[in-house]
Amino acid sequence: MTEEGDYSVWHKAPLLKRVPIDRYRPHIYNDLTNEEVNLSRSYSGMQANSFDDGRIELFTFSASLGNYTLQLKEGSSISGLQKVIANIIPQSDGADLSKHFIQVRKTQPVLLTFLAIPIIILGGGGIIGGFVLGLLADQVFK
Repeated sequence: MTEEGDYSVWHKAPLLKRVPIDRYRPHIYNDLTNEEVNLSRSYSGMQANSFDDGRIELFTFSASLGNYTLQLKEGSSISGLQKVIANIIPQSDGADLSKHFIQVRKTQPVLLTFLAIPIIILGGGGIIGGFVLGLLADQVFK
């Protein structure tokens, strides 16, 4: 890590295909102390999609300046409800793992995420209010 702060572990894969995140769990180790970094499940569940790829935030963690090693070990990266849903979706053993990536990225402050929600709602209300006011302008401003 080039700077101290909060980071997140993301899984990037093709859209509309079952991904094997129920088979492995990432583990991150500090190379200097050989201690495992505590990974917390992402409670914001952020996702980012393009036309053919999708990305989901799996874990968050805090790290100080230094070198770290990421290892994938047997386990599960999903919660109980997600596991139930994953078991419903048929699984193919021929998944092309060359199109699956684990990424470590700097995390956005959670406060910004929670502040964005009411701002988006207010923006939508302003747009709808503008349309309604435009339609009723003749009756309101007589």
